[in-house]
Amino acid sequence: MRFKSPTENTIFVALTSGHTAQIGPEFAELPQIFHREAIANGAVPEPAPGQAKIEADKPPFDRNVVIAEAMNAMLDGSMDGDFTPDGKPDLGRLSARVGFTVSRDERDAIWINLIGTNKPPAPPMQAEPKAPVAPATPAPPAPPAPRAASKKP
Repeated sequence: MRFKSPTENTIFVALTSGHTAQIGPEFAELPQIFHREAIANGAVPEPAPGQAKIEADKPPFDRNVVIAEAMNAMLDGSMDGDFTPDGKPDLGRLSARVGFTVSRDERDAIWINLIGTNKPPAPPMQAEPKAPVAPATPAPPAPPAPRAASKKP
């Protein structure tokens, strides 16, 4: 599929796998692995002949919807490592799932909308009550060591 930048500025596309590409103002062929990230970064795909009507019926790519769907899938699957210790989706796992890089701010904003701000607060952590400890009593003094009998000549 061919893509172009909607402006005169070059669009730089980088994947979490380390692959990179540049999309200029003229239509150019782009490998399949870059398509989602290219669209997410604003690149315009070249419509195929007769495809204009099909594309009009199809909803446009919405980055936020794709990320929210991936977060829902992570919640449903709950694999080890999908979430950070503070309960948010792991950025690396989320980016791998959607096929493009998700920023921390983007993840946090969508996550708050997804789980809602009316989430019940976590119960406060309470330590178990400890039994009172009696003050330590000093140990009794050790008895004097027996003296060895001395032999007189």
